[in-house]
Amino acid sequence: MRTRIIQTITILALCLGNLTRVACAEVHAWRSAIGPFLQSHCLDCHEGSDAEAGLDLTKLSSNLADDEASRAWTLIHDRIDRGEMPPQTASQPHPDAKSKVVTQIAAAISHADRSRDDVVLRRLNRVEYENTVRDLFDVYVQVKELLPEDTPTAGFDNVGEGLAVSPEAMQAYLRAADATLDAVFGPAKQPKRIEHHTNLLDQKTHDGKPQLDNHIGKMFRKTDDGLVIFQSGYCPTNLVNFSRLRAPAGTYRGTLRVRAIQSDEPVTLRIYGGDTIVGRREKYLVGYFDVPPNEWTTIEFEDRIVLTDELLSRCLGREIV
Repeated sequence: MRTRIIQTITILALCLGNLTRVACAEVHAWRSAIGPFLQSHCLDCHEGSDAEAGLDLTKLSSNLADDEASRAWTLIHDRIDRGEMPPQTASQPHPDAKSKVVTQIAAAISHADRSRDDVVLRRLNRVEYENTVRDLFDVYVQVKELLPEDTPTAGFDNVGEGLAVSPEAMQAYLRAADATLDAVFGPAKQPKRIEHHTNLLDQKTHDGKPQLDNHIGKMFRKTDDGLVIFQSGYCPTNLVNFSRLRAPAGTYRGTLRVRAIQSDEPVTLRIYGGDTIVGRREKYLVGYFDVPPNEWTTIEFEDRIVLTDELLSRCLGREIV
């Protein structure tokens, strides 16, 4: 099992490699091959200055890399294939000869189309790599920062031409693969479980003073049931008591008991995770939750905590307690 996972990670580390485009020499042998058919069934009407519909097959380019030439030969292919050309009043080709010509033209057009395909098989950039291993193994792992910055091309970091793989980058992807395997298999011992209960009224400053006292009557109202939050634009409600625990990295389940007051409609509660206090690292949205009016509701959520992360709850719109 581990060998198979390592092989999968190695494939991801290789990131699909690079595709070197090889320029193909133009081959017009197909035009020579269909020459006898055109001579027998087409040139009577499509040659010279008075050619039907202005289509002189003797002067039509066989360079199918040219869009106009490719369009014209596609039309010729379709009309021969449908039996529209040669017209019914003219001598008809043998079915086998007609089928052979249609196949030759189609093959030439398809070959030219593949030759000018600009899509480059590329490796995953570092954001795609992180998202891929998370989805593939159903684990939360942060490996993006272990990988070098991707070189942007025309303002984008997912263009094949800019996603080269240097020896240093390969080593970084292998280290990211190791980190992913560590997250998949987990630690050797069961991690310590932490259960923490807090009330916003019990939040303390770094010197032990009540954190929210200065905001009572301004942003908050103190009641027997808890703390009422009135300020919708900014709510300093980081769970600092939890942050001071220096909880180890892991998945945590959060539970909030809340209710909306002075509102006939549900109030939206927004919860953030990440570095919500200092702002040195990424802060992200955990989720939005509807809090019904005048009815105590328990909200549960799960989030992955990494070192120095905090949690922040913020109200939107109206009051919440």
